[in-house]
Amino acid sequence: DILSGEEEQAELAMGLLFMDRWPHLGELLRYTVSCAEISLRVRLGAVLYLLWIEGFKSAQEALSAVGPKEDATELDRLLISVVGLQVAIVGGDAAAAWQALDAAQRHLEAAGAEGEEWRPLLEELTAHYEKLTGKSRPSVEPEPERTVDPARRPVPDNVILFPIDRDRRG
Repeated sequence: DILSGEEEQAELAMGLLFMDRWPHLGELLRYTVSCAEISLRVRLGAVLYLLWIEGFKSAQEALSAVGPKEDATELDRLLISVVGLQVAIVGGDAAAAWQALDAAQRHLEAAGAEGEEWRPLLEELTAHYEKLTGKSRPSVEPEPERTVDPARRPVPDNVILFPIDRDRRG
């Protein structure tokens, strides 16, 4: 259940409704984004689904409702910046992409070890930013000895997934 279940259940429910092309999904996603009681990760997932089904403008409006709380952690701020970066890239908004990328890199460094699982995603988004602008951005240093799981199937270029939360699925 998206509104009252665990994060994993909410993410699964949104995915199933997305795959089934449920006609009221946009309304449910906008409501999900507006509910402060729902976890940040689920709300940001809803923003990404809005980006995929309704486009840049809808996702941009939804993202503005998800701003960080005063007590937000650096990881929370990193997640918001990463989603903002993806929305800006898809919308072709180079200025917003630059701001989000700059913020994401600052929050990644400030988050320390807690943010490391997001480093590969930020590298990928940096490459998309560079394609958008034709400019090179200083790279986020890659993880040492990063390995690729051969069982993973390639994901289309326009889909960037959240990393698996290993703590919950351990």
